[in-house]
Amino acid sequence: MAEGVVLFYGFLVSFVIASTKSNRKALRPHPTVLLCVGWLLMSLSFSTSAMLAGRALILSLS
Repeated sequence: MAEGVVLFYGFLVSFVIASTKSNRKALRPHPTVLLCVGWLLMSLSFSTSAMLAGRALILSLS
C-alpha cells in the first residue's frame, strides 16, 4: 500500500515540476490549480519530514 502512495506522490511531483518548467519556458502564467497542488505537496513533504524527525528524536532518547 505504501509503495503505491509513494509512486503516486512521485508521479504527481514530477508532473507539477514538468508543468511549471514548461510554463516558465513558454512565458505562460501557471494555473491556480497547479500552484495549489504544488503548495500542497510542499507542505505535505515538510510535515511528513518534521513528524519523522520528531519520531526519530523520541526513539533515540528513550
